[in-house]
Amino acid sequence: MIIGKNENRILKNYIPLFVFNKVKEKTFSGEAEGSALFTDISGFTAMTELLFEKGERGTEEISRQLLNIFDEPVNIVYRHKGYVTSFAGDAFTAVFPEDKGIRAYSAAVDIVNFFKEKGRRNTPFGELVFNCRCGVGMGGFRWNIFETSRDSLSYYFSGTSIDKALRQSEIIEKGKIGISEEKKYSPSLIEETKIAEIPYDILSKFIIPGILSLESIGELRHIASVFIEVKEKDEKIVEESVRIIYQEVRKMGGTFNKIDYGDKGLVSINYFGAPEAKERPEELAVRFSYRLLQKGINVSIGIDSGLCYAGRTGGYRRGEWTCLGNVVNTSSRIMNFAGKNEVFVSKRVKERANKIGEFKFFDKIKLKGKKKAEEINILSNLKGKRSVEFKYPMVGRAKELSLLYSFNELIFNGKNAGVSYIYGEAGIGKSRLVWEMLNFFVKKESQLLIIYLPCEETTKSPWNPLVDWLRDYFISKEKEPSKEGIEKIIKKFNNPKLTKRVSFLASIIGIEWVGSSSSMQSEKRRREGQIFALKELIKEISKEQKIIIFIDDLQRIDELTVEWLASLTRNVPDYTFSVICTSRYDEKGSKPRINLDSRVRAFELDLIPFEKEEEICTMVEYITEKKTIR
Repeated sequence: MIIGKNENRILKNYIPLFVFNKVKEKTFSGEAEGSALFTDISGFTAMTELLFEKGERGTEEISRQLLNIFDEPVNIVYRHKGYVTSFAGDAFTAVFPEDKGIRAYSAAVDIVNFFKEKGRRNTPFGELVFNCRCGVGMGGFRWNIFETSRDSLSYYFSGTSIDKALRQSEIIEKGKIGISEEKKYSPSLIEETKIAEIPYDILSKFIIPGILSLESIGELRHIASVFIEVKEKDEKIVEESVRIIYQEVRKMGGTFNKIDYGDKGLVSINYFGAPEAKERPEELAVRFSYRLLQKGINVSIGIDSGLCYAGRTGGYRRGEWTCLGNVVNTSSRIMNFAGKNEVFVSKRVKERANKIGEFKFFDKIKLKGKKKAEEINILSNLKGKRSVEFKYPMVGRAKELSLLYSFNELIFNGKNAGVSYIYGEAGIGKSRLVWEMLNFFVKKESQLLIIYLPCEETTKSPWNPLVDWLRDYFISKEKEPSKEGIEKIIKKFNNPKLTKRVSFLASIIGIEWVGSSSSMQSEKRRREGQIFALKELIKEISKEQKIIIFIDDLQRIDELTVEWLASLTRNVPDYTFSVICTSRYDEKGSKPRINLDSRVRAFELDLIPFEKEEEICTMVEYITEKKTIR
């Protein structure tokens, strides 16, 4: 369906029409003669700073202003027979096929004049002032459309014209046009680019359903923003790197927003916390980034967190879903300082992810657009948990702690302790109670192995959360997990059943090889083999040291790990390990459980809020360091 140029209906045209046409033609890569236009709009920072403070009304105003700011420039591009290829915060790029610069330059003139005439905008909260600068480049461009997974595609544009347009925009002032060769202005064409509404079945290959199904245009969200520069030039290596990024960010429940080709090369933009809200987006971003470094791809990563506008940007007939705000700009600029295979994070991320990450201070750096220097830290490792220190002593849980301790201390008598469940609402102290008990256990048994398995807010991908632990286990024995290294580790256990199934263990962390037992099985047999092999591994480790398997947030666990836990606890009375699960109640108030064999020992605790005045006062005194009136 072709959309009329005066029809003010917001279309979910979240990919360029150029890309849509090439997908229909099945022309997934190629080069074209033509020009490019890069338009950088100023005034966004002032707008977001003013309107973020106004809550929902401010968000609505941002959405309205974004449409007003971008709609006419987008239409100008179309009138000059161009295509908007991408939006990047307060900027956008367009290409003009078969153009020697005249159409791109003419579009730039019209856009600059638009902001001169209508750059000042009154809002209920005050006046906003917008301006722009445009860069025009000639020399052709290239497009690449490729698979990021079996059911998804991504794309990017690159080439001489885009490089030149970017450079020109950086060297000229606001309200001006940068162009390497002088061109004569040509009025917009009567035959503008025809605008079709892109069908859902095509859009859904590029955009996740969670974005396509959004009803609101925009909202305020607390996010962690992750910018990743791919440090490669070879096209095939770049695309394989992007596939790995896409698959890993989806496993961790994040949003792969887009890839953008700019002056720094190819950059992947990812968010945790939008469009789907996350409780601990910084921790998810740090875990994701650390996992990415283990994949052997050459990247530089920058992470920041904070409040942003998450929603649609662009005009009525062409737009994108993205996040806007200081947090996005800062993560991009932090990335620019990171070296190859380094993860740089802001102070905000370090403080919020300090429980799971180890960070080293790098420097305080004055970033573009910032009044004060920004503290930047390097992610050096993920923490392996054996014990946790707390600022304040635990208050009012002595009875529950005693019960939990008594149930699980059976492992010190050479027996399996079974499964413990601790239920309660968010923030009531479930994890704190478990760690309090584990701190006692570590003092009693220095060789105690704590397998901490936090269930992240993800898409419940198979083996969440065991993948990280298993990879770290192999890394602790060998510097880099490999077929030979894993076989060497498993061979030491002298367990023929486990040795025979070593490929199943390796497949859990993504290590495969041609002709392996795992690769030759059906999906069902493959999973059965993984479950059996992982159970045998835990049994072998428990012969050498006592184990506590701590499942944090059972309500988020994936089905395959639940199936493994049911198998793991069956017929193991003399293996010295126990499983402890914390969980919230589900939406119906029910308690998530593992489908245990009836012979497995099980224990259950419900944590309720404090009721005694004495306990509440004591807790307040610890936090405020002031005496209360009792």
